[in-house]
Amino acid sequence: MKKIFLLALILISGMLSTELSVKANPVSAEAKPSFKTDRDGRSFSNIRTYMARYVKYPEGSDSFGLIGTTVVEFTVTTTGNVTDIKVLNSISKSSDAEVIKVLKTTNGKWKPGSKNGSASNMKTEVSVVFKPNVNYNLDAIALKSKTKGRKLMLEDKDYAKALKSYNKAVQLSPYELSFIAERGLCKYESGDVNGAMADWNRIVYLNKFDPMRFHFFPAHVDPALSSLKGFSKLKSMLQ
Repeated sequence: MKKIFLLALILISGMLSTELSVKANPVSAEAKPSFKTDRDGRSFSNIRTYMARYVKYPEGSDSFGLIGTTVVEFTVTTTGNVTDIKVLNSISKSSDAEVIKVLKTTNGKWKPGSKNGSASNMKTEVSVVFKPNVNYNLDAIALKSKTKGRKLMLEDKDYAKALKSYNKAVQLSPYELSFIAERGLCKYESGDVNGAMADWNRIVYLNKFDPMRFHFFPAHVDPALSSLKGFSKLKSMLQ
């Protein structure tokens, strides 16, 4: 039986988001890359509708019951091509490959971003949510995994198992910054300082480049986590 799946897409580009209007940098005027093309007799005015039309639920053993959010970062060049493709959040090799395959078909179909009126290479990212049917509530499943991870971290001190739960939560909801923050604390507690910094720098990046959508600051860090070694470091990075 052919699998049914749903796709949800988000595009973040430079200082602007395709879904939200964000204040431009007051020093350097920037414009985001934009996507528009015709294919198979249909017109697509943005990357979200294009990816939703052509990304397919992947087949294969690693795709059985596939659920989660694939996030891919890439650069739109001054010639309208995509390059430097990097998977930021993976749920399976097959889903990664499917998203990248479709993304590559957009080469030459982008209007490049610009800075001060001149075309400029600009990073952006797109996310695709995979789930077998509409009955899956990714946010609820992710919250359950995060809650389990917190118990394993704070009460059981089992950081390896806690990290697995946090990874699952982020895999499902990669833009829930509180999940990323707690995963970083778990990594820091277990001695993986570099991993923790990578998570927290991700939050800083999203706060900066899409402040209308992302706003995770020191006051948002749960005081219940204050006993953890990385708590103060996390709050200082979010200043």
